[in-house]
Amino acid sequence: MTVAGLAVCVAGAVLGAVLCALYAPAYVRTVRLPVSPILAIGVNLLLIRFTHRVTRSRRLALLPGLAWMGLMILAAGRTSEGDLLLASNNWVGLATIAAGVLTYTIAAFRLSGLGAPRPHGGLANPPPER
Repeated sequence: MTVAGLAVCVAGAVLGAVLCALYAPAYVRTVRLPVSPILAIGVNLLLIRFTHRVTRSRRLALLPGLAWMGLMILAAGRTSEGDLLLASNNWVGLATIAAGVLTYTIAAFRLSGLGAPRPHGGLANPPPER
């Protein structure tokens, strides 16, 4: 079950990265639509939660992020024909990469337990009990 769930999550990350890359150059008349960064945040948050729930592992919950980022790096490079999905002059494409990476960075911090609140109001040495 864990392996199948992880495979579904990685496939979801691949699909999410492809959709983010394809929606990055979206226009309405002359205005770029920031659909892709919003999609990146939403898809990545759902993938993190679903992967963590299916695998019950903090480390494996971040694996779809590696697949997502790998595909976004490939989308930012030129093909042999010269095609480019995420151009450097497209602020939506750059915002998509930043939003996706930031989403996984925050998730890694929260899943690591470092961001968990401390007992006793955050005091390192709690006062003695009376």
